[in-house]
Amino acid sequence: MKKLIAVVGIMVLGLSLNGVKVNAEDSLETEEQSEYVTLLETFIESGAEAFAFVGFEESDLEGYEFKLVISIEEALYEVYYNVDDLGQAEGIIIFDNVEYTIQPNGEADPAHAPLNDESALVFVAVNGEDSIQIVYTTCEDLFTTSVKTQVTVAGEVTNTHLSIKEDEGEYRLRISEKSEMLEFKAVTEDEAIIYTLTYRNGPESIIVTATPVTDEEGNMYYEFSEIIKTPSYGTGRPENPGKSEESNGLKLGHMMQNKGESEGQNEFKGQSEQAHGNENNGQGNSNGKGK
Repeated sequence: MKKLIAVVGIMVLGLSLNGVKVNAEDSLETEEQSEYVTLLETFIESGAEAFAFVGFEESDLEGYEFKLVISIEEALYEVYYNVDDLGQAEGIIIFDNVEYTIQPNGEADPAHAPLNDESALVFVAVNGEDSIQIVYTTCEDLFTTSVKTQVTVAGEVTNTHLSIKEDEGEYRLRISEKSEMLEFKAVTEDEAIIYTLTYRNGPESIIVTATPVTDEEGNMYYEFSEIIKTPSYGTGRPENPGKSEESNGLKLGHMMQNKGESEGQNEFKGQSEQAHGNENNGQGNSNGKGK
Protein backbone atom coordinates (compact mmCIF):
# COMPACT_ATOMS: atom_id res chain seq x y z
CA MET A 1 0.00 0.00 0.00
CA LYS A 2 1.45 3.28 -1.00
CA LYS A 3 1.43 6.14 1.45
CA LEU A 4 -0.33 9.40 0.73
CA ILE A 5 0.64 10.93 -2.56
CA ALA A 6 2.77 13.97 -1.94
CA VAL A 7 1.96 15.95 -5.07
CA VAL A 8 -0.55 14.98 -7.73
CA GLY A 9 -1.10 16.79 -11.00
CA ILE A 10 -4.64 16.24 -12.28
CA MET A 11 -6.43 17.22 -15.45
CA VAL A 12 -9.96 15.84 -15.25
CA LEU A 13 -13.10 17.19 -16.86
CA GLY A 14 -15.78 17.97 -14.29
CA LEU A 15 -14.13 16.52 -11.20
CA SER A 16 -13.45 18.14 -7.88
CA LEU A 17 -11.05 17.00 -5.22
CA ASN A 18 -11.63 17.73 -1.55
CA GLY A 19 -14.42 20.09 -2.58
CA VAL A 20 -12.27 22.03 -5.06
CA LYS A 21 -13.57 22.06 -8.61
CA VAL A 22 -11.26 20.94 -11.37
CA ASN A 23 -11.94 22.01 -14.92
CA ALA A 24 -10.57 20.55 -18.13
CA GLU A 25 -8.08 23.35 -18.55
CA ASP A 26 -6.91 23.37 -14.96
CA SER A 27 -4.24 21.36 -13.23
CA LEU A 28 -4.60 20.99 -9.47
CA GLU A 29 -1.72 20.24 -7.18
CA THR A 30 -2.62 19.07 -3.69
CA GLU A 31 -0.27 18.17 -0.89
CA GLU A 32 -2.47 15.38 0.46
CA GLN A 33 -4.69 13.68 -2.08
CA SER A 34 -5.87 10.31 -0.78
CA GLU A 35 -4.99 7.34 -2.96
CA TYR A 36 -8.58 6.18 -2.50
CA VAL A 37 -9.85 9.32 -4.17
CA THR A 38 -7.47 8.54 -7.01
CA LEU A 39 -8.88 5.01 -7.28
CA LEU A 40 -12.45 6.29 -7.41
CA GLU A 41 -11.46 8.79 -10.07
CA THR A 42 -10.10 5.92 -12.14
CA PHE A 43 -13.34 3.96 -11.72
CA ILE A 44 -15.38 6.95 -12.86
CA GLU A 45 -13.18 7.71 -15.83
CA SER A 46 -12.15 4.24 -17.02
CA GLY A 47 -14.84 1.88 -15.69
CA ALA A 48 -14.57 -1.46 -13.91
CA GLU A 49 -12.13 -2.96 -16.41
CA ALA A 50 -9.38 -0.85 -14.89
CA PHE A 51 -9.64 -3.15 -11.85
CA ALA A 52 -11.20 -6.46 -12.95
CA PHE A 53 -12.56 -8.28 -15.98
CA VAL A 54 -14.18 -11.68 -16.60
CA GLY A 55 -15.42 -12.84 -19.96
CA PHE A 56 -15.13 -15.29 -22.82
CA GLU A 57 -12.97 -14.51 -25.82
CA GLU A 58 -12.29 -16.29 -29.08
CA SER A 59 -9.65 -18.93 -28.45
CA ASP A 60 -6.27 -18.00 -29.87
CA LEU A 61 -4.62 -21.31 -28.94
CA GLU A 62 -4.93 -24.14 -31.42
CA GLY A 63 -6.69 -27.24 -30.12
CA TYR A 64 -8.89 -25.45 -27.57
CA GLU A 65 -12.45 -24.37 -28.33
CA PHE A 66 -13.07 -22.09 -25.36
CA LYS A 67 -11.08 -19.31 -23.73
CA LEU A 68 -12.09 -17.70 -20.41
CA VAL A 69 -10.17 -14.60 -19.35
CA ILE A 70 -10.16 -13.43 -15.73
CA SER A 71 -8.29 -10.35 -14.62
CA ILE A 72 -8.29 -9.30 -10.95
CA GLU A 73 -5.93 -6.47 -10.16
CA GLU A 74 -2.65 -7.48 -11.74
CA ALA A 75 -3.45 -11.23 -11.70
CA LEU A 76 -4.35 -12.62 -15.12
CA TYR A 77 -5.85 -16.09 -15.64
CA GLU A 78 -6.25 -17.45 -19.16
CA VAL A 79 -8.29 -20.66 -19.25
CA TYR A 80 -8.13 -22.65 -22.49
CA TYR A 81 -10.32 -25.75 -22.55
CA ASN A 82 -12.60 -28.19 -24.31
CA VAL A 83 -15.56 -30.14 -22.94
CA ASP A 84 -15.58 -33.92 -23.54
CA ASP A 85 -18.58 -36.22 -24.07
CA LEU A 86 -18.91 -36.72 -20.30
CA GLY A 87 -19.17 -33.01 -19.70
CA GLN A 88 -15.68 -32.74 -18.21
CA ALA A 89 -13.32 -29.89 -18.96
CA GLU A 90 -9.84 -30.60 -20.24
CA GLY A 91 -7.25 -28.00 -21.00
CA ILE A 92 -4.82 -25.59 -19.38
CA ILE A 93 -4.71 -22.46 -17.25
CA ILE A 94 -1.96 -19.94 -17.89
CA PHE A 95 -1.17 -17.85 -14.83
CA ASP A 96 1.90 -15.74 -14.24
CA ASN A 97 3.43 -17.15 -17.42
CA VAL A 98 3.17 -20.70 -16.01
CA GLU A 99 1.00 -23.43 -17.56
CA TYR A 100 -1.23 -25.51 -15.28
CA THR A 101 -3.02 -28.66 -16.51
CA ILE A 102 -6.74 -28.90 -15.79
CA GLN A 103 -7.73 -32.09 -13.94
CA PRO A 104 -11.03 -33.49 -15.32
CA ASN A 105 -11.94 -35.05 -11.96
CA GLY A 106 -10.44 -32.37 -9.76
CA GLU A 107 -12.50 -31.15 -6.81
CA ALA A 108 -12.46 -27.55 -5.67
CA ASP A 109 -12.21 -26.45 -2.07
CA PRO A 110 -15.71 -26.89 -0.54
CA ALA A 111 -15.52 -23.30 0.67
CA HIS A 112 -15.51 -22.23 -2.97
CA ALA A 113 -18.27 -24.60 -4.14
CA PRO A 114 -21.14 -22.97 -6.04
CA LEU A 115 -24.57 -22.65 -4.50
CA ASN A 116 -27.56 -24.59 -5.79
CA ASP A 117 -29.06 -21.60 -7.57
CA GLU A 118 -25.85 -20.76 -9.41
CA SER A 119 -24.65 -21.83 -12.84
CA ALA A 120 -21.00 -22.70 -12.50
CA LEU A 121 -17.76 -23.64 -14.21
CA VAL A 122 -15.19 -25.24 -11.91
CA PHE A 123 -11.55 -25.62 -12.90
CA VAL A 124 -8.81 -27.38 -10.89
CA ALA A 125 -5.37 -27.31 -12.48
CA VAL A 126 -1.90 -28.38 -11.34
CA ASN A 127 1.73 -27.84 -12.13
CA GLY A 128 3.85 -30.14 -9.99
CA GLU A 129 3.07 -29.27 -6.36
CA ASP A 130 1.46 -25.98 -7.30
CA SER A 131 -2.22 -25.63 -8.14
CA ILE A 132 -4.98 -23.25 -9.19
CA GLN A 133 -8.70 -23.50 -8.49
CA ILE A 134 -11.22 -21.29 -10.26
CA VAL A 135 -14.96 -21.29 -9.57
CA TYR A 136 -16.85 -19.05 -11.99
CA THR A 137 -20.55 -18.65 -11.18
CA THR A 138 -23.50 -16.61 -12.36
CA CYS A 139 -26.91 -16.13 -10.73
CA GLU A 140 -29.51 -14.48 -12.93
CA ASP A 141 -31.99 -13.98 -10.07
CA LEU A 142 -29.47 -11.91 -8.13
CA PHE A 143 -27.86 -10.31 -11.19
CA THR A 144 -24.45 -11.42 -9.97
CA THR A 145 -21.27 -12.85 -11.43
CA SER A 146 -18.66 -14.33 -9.09
CA VAL A 147 -15.13 -15.63 -9.50
CA LYS A 148 -13.30 -17.36 -6.65
CA THR A 149 -9.70 -18.30 -7.11
CA GLN A 150 -7.27 -20.25 -4.95
CA VAL A 151 -3.64 -20.17 -5.96
CA THR A 152 -1.12 -22.42 -4.22
CA VAL A 153 2.50 -21.73 -5.12
CA ALA A 154 5.45 -23.04 -3.09
CA GLY A 155 3.06 -23.98 -0.29
CA GLU A 156 1.58 -20.49 0.03
CA VAL A 157 -2.19 -20.30 -0.51
CA THR A 158 -3.94 -17.14 -1.72
CA ASN A 159 -7.73 -16.89 -1.97
CA THR A 160 -9.38 -14.11 -3.92
CA HIS A 161 -13.06 -13.38 -4.51
CA LEU A 162 -14.37 -11.14 -7.28
CA SER A 163 -18.08 -10.27 -7.24
CA ILE A 164 -19.94 -8.19 -9.83
CA LYS A 165 -23.57 -7.16 -9.47
CA GLU A 166 -25.50 -5.39 -12.19
CA ASP A 167 -29.07 -4.43 -11.34
CA GLU A 168 -31.31 -1.69 -12.60
CA GLY A 169 -29.86 1.55 -11.38
CA GLU A 170 -26.95 -0.05 -9.52
CA TYR A 171 -23.56 -1.49 -10.36
CA ARG A 172 -21.17 -3.01 -7.81
CA LEU A 173 -17.66 -4.43 -8.11
CA ARG A 174 -16.11 -6.06 -5.04
CA ILE A 175 -12.66 -7.65 -4.62
CA SER A 176 -11.80 -9.53 -1.40
CA GLU A 177 -8.50 -11.06 -0.35
CA LYS A 178 -7.38 -12.03 3.15
CA SER A 179 -8.64 -9.33 5.54
CA GLU A 180 -9.03 -6.73 2.82
CA MET A 181 -12.03 -5.73 0.73
CA LEU A 182 -12.29 -3.09 -1.98
CA GLU A 183 -15.70 -2.17 -3.39
CA PHE A 184 -16.86 0.26 -6.04
CA LYS A 185 -20.52 1.21 -6.48
CA ALA A 186 -22.37 3.34 -8.99
CA VAL A 187 -25.98 4.12 -8.07
CA THR A 188 -28.38 6.15 -10.19
CA GLU A 189 -30.55 8.55 -8.23
CA ASP A 190 -32.77 11.12 -9.92
CA GLU A 191 -30.93 10.59 -13.22
CA ALA A 192 -27.59 11.33 -11.54
CA ILE A 193 -24.91 8.75 -10.76
CA ILE A 194 -23.36 8.68 -7.29
CA TYR A 195 -20.08 6.79 -7.03
CA THR A 196 -18.78 5.21 -3.83
CA LEU A 197 -15.53 3.45 -2.92
CA THR A 198 -15.33 1.38 0.29
CA TYR A 199 -12.06 -0.12 1.48
CA ARG A 200 -11.85 -2.33 4.58
CA ASN A 201 -8.84 -3.88 6.22
CA GLY A 202 -9.87 -5.65 9.41
CA PRO A 203 -11.63 -3.14 11.67
CA GLU A 204 -10.65 -0.14 9.61
CA SER A 205 -12.75 1.19 6.75
CA ILE A 206 -12.41 4.11 4.38
CA ILE A 207 -15.35 5.42 2.38
CA VAL A 208 -15.04 7.87 -0.49
CA THR A 209 -18.13 9.30 -2.17
CA ALA A 210 -18.32 11.27 -5.41
CA THR A 211 -21.48 13.33 -5.66
CA PRO A 212 -22.52 15.25 -8.80
CA VAL A 213 -22.88 18.99 -8.40
CA THR A 214 -24.11 21.54 -10.92
CA ASP A 215 -22.71 25.05 -10.79
CA GLU A 216 -24.46 28.31 -11.61
CA GLU A 217 -23.54 27.97 -15.26
CA GLY A 218 -25.10 24.52 -15.56
CA ASN A 219 -21.81 22.64 -15.62
CA MET A 220 -21.77 19.33 -13.74
CA TYR A 221 -18.78 18.15 -11.76
CA TYR A 222 -18.09 15.75 -8.86
CA GLU A 223 -17.27 16.61 -5.30
CA PHE A 224 -15.36 14.01 -3.30
CA SER A 225 -15.80 13.34 0.42
CA GLU A 226 -13.80 10.84 2.46
CA ILE A 227 -14.59 9.22 5.81
CA ILE A 228 -12.03 7.25 7.81
CA LYS A 229 -13.40 4.77 10.36
CA THR A 230 -10.88 3.08 12.60
CA PRO A 231 -10.90 2.12 16.31
CA SER A 232 -7.40 3.52 16.70
CA TYR A 233 -7.78 6.84 14.98
CA GLY A 234 -11.45 7.73 15.18
CA THR A 235 -12.60 9.69 12.14
CA GLY A 236 -9.40 11.61 11.58
CA ARG A 237 -6.92 10.56 8.93
CA PRO A 238 -4.21 8.23 10.24
CA GLU A 239 -0.68 8.84 9.14
CA ASN A 240 -0.73 5.75 6.93
CA PRO A 241 -4.36 4.69 6.33
CA GLY A 242 -5.36 1.42 4.73
CA LYS A 243 -3.23 -1.67 4.49
CA SER A 244 -0.70 -2.31 7.23
CA GLU A 245 2.90 -3.00 6.41
CA GLU A 246 2.41 -6.67 7.25
CA SER A 247 -0.52 -7.12 4.89
CA ASN A 248 0.15 -8.73 1.52
CA GLY A 249 -3.43 -8.65 0.25
CA LEU A 250 -4.98 -6.26 -2.25
CA LYS A 251 -2.31 -4.43 -4.20
CA LEU A 252 -3.96 -1.04 -4.49
CA GLY A 253 -0.71 0.58 -5.50
CA HIS A 254 -0.71 -1.52 -8.67
CA MET A 255 -4.25 -0.39 -9.48
CA MET A 256 -3.13 3.19 -9.27
CA GLN A 257 -0.18 2.57 -11.51
CA ASN A 258 -2.35 0.90 -14.14
CA LYS A 259 -5.40 3.17 -13.74
CA GLY A 260 -5.84 2.23 -16.80
CA GLU A 261 -18.07 -18.55 -2.31
CA SER A 262 -23.63 -27.76 -1.44
CA GLU A 263 -20.91 -29.72 -2.67
CA GLY A 264 -17.90 -29.44 -4.88
CA GLN A 265 -18.86 -29.51 -8.52
CA ASN A 266 -16.84 -30.45 -11.56
CA GLU A 267 -19.53 -31.54 -14.01
CA PHE A 268 -19.57 -29.29 -17.02
CA LYS A 269 -22.30 -30.89 -19.11
CA GLY A 270 -25.21 -28.53 -19.41
CA GLN A 271 -23.44 -25.91 -17.32
CA SER A 272 -20.90 -25.32 -20.03
CA GLU A 273 -23.66 -25.03 -22.60
CA GLN A 274 -25.39 -22.43 -20.44
CA ALA A 275 -22.20 -20.56 -19.79
CA HIS A 276 -21.45 -20.40 -23.49
CA GLY A 277 -24.98 -20.18 -24.82
CA ASN A 278 -24.63 -16.53 -25.67
CA GLU A 279 -21.01 -16.65 -26.71
CA ASN A 280 -21.64 -17.26 -30.37
CA ASN A 281 -23.96 -14.28 -30.39
CA GLY A 282 -21.21 -12.07 -29.11
CA GLN A 283 -22.76 -11.85 -25.62
CA GLY A 284 -20.44 -14.09 -23.65
CA ASN A 285 -18.73 -11.38 -21.65
CA SER A 286 -19.64 -10.99 -18.00
CA ASN A 287 -17.56 -7.93 -17.30
CA GLY A 288 -19.22 -4.77 -16.09
CA LYS A 289 -18.73 -1.11 -16.62
CA GLY A 290 -18.23 1.53 -14.07
CA LYS A 291 -20.22 3.96 -16.05
